[in-house]
Amino acid sequence: RQHKGIDIFAPKGTPVIAATSGKVNFSGEKGLGGKQVWLKDRKRRQSLYYAHLDSIIPGLNRVMQGDTLGFVGNTGNAKSTPPHLHFGIYKNNIGAHDPIGFVYLPEKVERIPNNNQNITSRLKVNSSQAHFRNKPATNNSKVVKNGQKGQLLYVQGKSLDWFHVRDSLDRAMYIHESQVKYIY
Repeated sequence: RQHKGIDIFAPKGTPVIAATSGKVNFSGEKGLGGKQVWLKDRKRRQSLYYAHLDSIIPGLNRVMQGDTLGFVGNTGNAKSTPPHLHFGIYKNNIGAHDPIGFVYLPEKVERIPNNNQNITSRLKVNSSQAHFRNKPATNNSKVVKNGQKGQLLYVQGKSLDWFHVRDSLDRAMYIHESQVKYIY
């Protein structure tokens, strides 16, 4: 069987975000892909396929680039593999298209200090007015939680000036770099 797409390995529960704005044609569980989302990108005449999700955000219809679709898992035929996102691009009337050329690779990747634990790094909230958001932006995002000064966070990644973090209850969210400090 041919593997039409790329596998992006990440911890189970890592948010899977929409690579573009579009309409969700299907979200549910079926076949080899297990829990999956199909996102129609009319602008580029293609569909984006997100598979092996642990869970899917309910009620998806129209989404904006950066919206969370679901969370990394290993459903479908990936039950015996580490958690990962299978990402595919299907061009209208052409079929599967290798997505590797569409995956953004910045010229310079910012290094986050590693404390040799099973996490990338740890941060502490250093602001008394910290706001956790559902997206790495202040525009078109929602405050999902207010932070407390000194609160411990586990870094999952970074997007421009925003850290993708998890709190002690393993909730995923974003916080601006100005509201935190590294713990070494």
